[in-house]
Amino acid sequence: MIIFKRLFLTLISVSILFTQAQSLDDDLLHSPRFSPQVYGYFKMGTQSYKYSEPGVMSIQGPMLTINAMLGFRPARFISSDIEVYYAMDAARSFYNGSVVKTFSDGRREVSPLRAKSNDYYYGGAYRVGFVPLDNGSESFLVYVGLGYRYLNNRTLDRAAYLREQTYIYLPLGARTRIRVNKTIGIRGSFEFRSLILGRNKSHFSMIGRDNDLFFLQHDGYGTETNVGIEFIFDKKSVIFVEAFFDYWNIADSTRSDSYINGIREGAFVEPKNNTNAYGLRIGYSF
Repeated sequence: MIIFKRLFLTLISVSILFTQAQSLDDDLLHSPRFSPQVYGYFKMGTQSYKYSEPGVMSIQGPMLTINAMLGFRPARFISSDIEVYYAMDAARSFYNGSVVKTFSDGRREVSPLRAKSNDYYYGGAYRVGFVPLDNGSESFLVYVGLGYRYLNNRTLDRAAYLREQTYIYLPLGARTRIRVNKTIGIRGSFEFRSLILGRNKSHFSMIGRDNDLFFLQHDGYGTETNVGIEFIFDKKSVIFVEAFFDYWNIADSTRSDSYINGIREGAFVEPKNNTNAYGLRIGYSF
């Protein structure tokens, strides 16, 4: 009888252990597993834009902006994406500065100038990121990449000239998304941009000079900050509104000589300048 009791208890114990092992195995088999993800957003809005060379000139006015980003996350802790952007003035930008008239005897006459300005810029950046925190309701990503920005500035006056500006830069930043509840979330990002190389072309031939001027810029940086609120419809459908601030600070460029009728007029420089833009955007992300 004792033998049968021990056998019965042993069978029950084995059965319990088997059931627990099977339950654990089922949990492992059916636990959430990472699947490669495609993500991105599209957003548009308005901004107040100002480019200034302190003590020399400034250009400012409202602009319309469009951004689009597409990314791929092949593993739980790795992501990469590419973003493109475009901004154009809303036909209400103005140049505030001066015009310099040079006479044959070398004299210069400086007169104040206020004129409408036609500006736009576009660019893009490729980023590779590391995701150290992602638990469904909260995520955090840090990244590094390579960026490009082109600016076209055309002041609408006979005494003015076209100016083209390009930056190649290294972006380093972080993004975060925090879900407050099932339908509301908070999003934010900060990006530091280290200038690798800037290049400017001033079309001096448009104002009677023999040659256009080319400048190189080696020192400078920029930042962009975004803070917004999300309206969550499901995991893959989010509408958001964000405020942003975009800033650049660039040092003096190299020098370039200008000539009139074969005679050297003098050396020019693209002076120290800064750009700031702030505004609101609305977008859709997935």
